[in-house]
Amino acid sequence: MKNKIKNSAIIILFAKVLVKTITVLFKTTKLNAAAKRLKAKTLADNLDTQVLTFGVMSPTTIVVRGMVTAGINIATARANAEILVKALTKQENDNAKLIVQTIRDNGMNPIKIGAAGSVALVTGVGADVKGEGPAPDKTRFAATWPEPISVNQNTPMKLTLDLIGNDVLSKGKPYGAVSIGCFRQIGGVAPLRNNHPLAVSINPFSKMKFTDTYVVGQEKLIAYYTFFWIDVDGNPGPESPIFPYTITS
Repeated sequence: MKNKIKNSAIIILFAKVLVKTITVLFKTTKLNAAAKRLKAKTLADNLDTQVLTFGVMSPTTIVVRGMVTAGINIATARANAEILVKALTKQENDNAKLIVQTIRDNGMNPIKIGAAGSVALVTGVGADVKGEGPAPDKTRFAATWPEPISVNQNTPMKLTLDLIGNDVLSKGKPYGAVSIGCFRQIGGVAPLRNNHPLAVSINPFSKMKFTDTYVVGQEKLIAYYTFFWIDVDGNPGPESPIFPYTITS
C-alpha cells in the first residue's frame, strides 16, 4: 500500500513538472493582418466550446471577436479608400494631360506669332524655346583624366585596373567623354607625361575598367600607362600622369 501511494505521488509530481515546462504561444510570424484576425477568431471560438476546460478568458472571447470585427471594418474602409485614391490619381493625371494638350494645341502658335522671334517675350509668359537650355558643360572633360583606383595583378602576365576620374566627383566618365584612350610603353626609360614617343596607342574602351595581357619575354619589365578621355569627335582630354606596373610572372 505504501509503495502504491509513493508511486502515485511520483506520477502526480512528474505531471506537475511537465505542466510547468509548457510554454504557450500565439505565433503570428509571417501572417498578415487578415490571417491574424482569422487565427484570433478561431482561437476565441474554440475556447468558447471548451470553456469548462479553460475557463472564461479575460478579456473575454466576446471582446476578442469584437476586435476582429473592428479590424475587418477597418480593412474594408482601407480597401475602399485605396480604390478611391486610385480613381482620383487617374483623374488628376488625366486632367494634367488635358491641360498640357490644350495649351500645346492652342497656345503655342499665337505665342510664336506675337513674340515675333523674341526669346525674352516667349520665356516671359512662361513658355519655352527649343535649344535655349543651358549649354553642355564639358568643364570636367577638359580638366580631368582617368586614373587607377584599384590594381589587380593576381594573374601572372595580366593587369586589371579600375579607373575613376582624378577629381573623384563620380565613378563614371564626365560629360562629353564617350570612351577612354591609353598610351602604353613596356620597358625602356620611363616616359614623361605628354612626352612618350616610344609608347603605343591602345584601342579606346568605354568602361571604367582596363585590362592588359602581356607576352612571353615581358616578364619583370615595367609597363607604363597614361590615360585620357575621348569625346564623340575623337578629341582627347588631358593626359594622366604616368602609372608604372612591374609585369608579374
